[in-house]
Amino acid sequence: MKRFRFFLLDSMGRIDRGLERDCLNDAEALDFARQQTDAASVEVWQAQRLVARVQPRRAG
Repeated sequence: MKRFRFFLLDSMGRIDRGLERDCLNDAEALDFARQQTDAASVEVWQAQRLVARVQPRRAG
């Protein structure tokens, strides 16, 4: 297991809140991040490495 940090960003790109979670790998961390993206982008970090920035889901 690896510790990942998830930063939910507001509409201005500033950190609104952060979460930490242990995941097996990047794919599992990205799946978790996608569940958090109803209205905000989420940055996924593992240690000092930016894994990805997940964009909010769009309705429609």
